[in-house]
Amino acid sequence: MAETWVKIYRKSIENGWLTNHKLWVFWCYCLLKATRNDYMQIVGNQQVPLKAGQFVFGRKVAAKETGMSEQSVRTCIDSLRRMKNLTTKSTNKFSVVTIVNWSSYQSDKTKSTTKSTCKQPASNQQVTTKERIEKREEAIMVIDYLNEKVNKKFKHGDKNLNFIIARFNDGFSIDDCKYVVDVKSGQWKDTENDLYLRPETLFGNKFDGYLNEKKIVKSDKRNDRYKGQGISYE
Repeated sequence: MAETWVKIYRKSIENGWLTNHKLWVFWCYCLLKATRNDYMQIVGNQQVPLKAGQFVFGRKVAAKETGMSEQSVRTCIDSLRRMKNLTTKSTNKFSVVTIVNWSSYQSDKTKSTTKSTCKQPASNQQVTTKERIEKREEAIMVIDYLNEKVNKKFKHGDKNLNFIIARFNDGFSIDDCKYVVDVKSGQWKDTENDLYLRPETLFGNKFDGYLNEKKIVKSDKRNDRYKGQGISYE
């Protein structure tokens, strides 16, 4: 492999990517795998034309090269697709992954942007600030919802909010966060797992798994008692 390099932008820290270690590892893996120039790759007996920013992807190979499980690889690539950081085109044997805006971020023509950043319209900077404020406000709403559901008093500090904001940066919504609160509070509240009803657990690395669980519907014992007698307490 040629001695080349990729560029990593500091805004990755601001976006909260580093708090999702698996996603960060997989994103860096994609950047390293992507070809820098148009290239014809041989896959089996087939020639696959690749453009800059693309690479041939297989879930098993990616799992082996990143040290992650195939399920984690699938979750990461779904998240990156949802955030529009990459696209995939699949065949019956492999997929071709395309890094979105590769030329904008990784082109050799891209120089230091210190001067150009200073000249950006103030409106662009205001939009970025507005987005941060909106995410923080929504994260506060999630904390308040959690406190109400589980009768706790988690504060609006960065330690708690950053877990939720990181999920927003992954492409999840405030409704997704509330759904996870509903699911896990239904399972854990007033049990030995009640202590895990906290931001760092609910909105951590297992968030996507919690989101795909179904809510527990608790039946009314009074209804069960009079079931079949035409009496209901609903």
